[in-house]
Amino acid sequence: MLRCQNKKNETALHIAANEGHTEVVRVLLACIEGHNTKEKLTRMTDASGDTALHRAVRSQHLDVVKLLVKEDSEFELPPNHAQETPLYLAAESGFYDALINILESCKKPTYAAGPSNRTRCMQQ
Repeated sequence: MLRCQNKKNETALHIAANEGHTEVVRVLLACIEGHNTKEKLTRMTDASGDTALHRAVRSQHLDVVKLLVKEDSEFELPPNHAQETPLYLAAESGFYDALINILESCKKPTYAAGPSNRTRCMQQ
């Protein structure tokens, strides 16, 4: 059930992350503990190519960003269909707390150029 998607390919995790429901995100991630599907759930994309992390960054929900980054720090944070990575979205919107959290926590943050080959941050 946790991996079920609606017509927009959103999972419950996408929706909870977008709305900033930190405890719901925590419960969803805890429900799949030990089922070898946590990474798959955090990496699922919606119809726009957004992961739950894209949604949390775009909606500026720092607690959710921290949870998602912590749960899957090995993820390379790929761009969505608009070529926006969560890192790019954080920089573009001035959501610097999320930007710092992603850079400090992710082992492989993607530094790909954003839309129209624009970049918003520099590699460490």
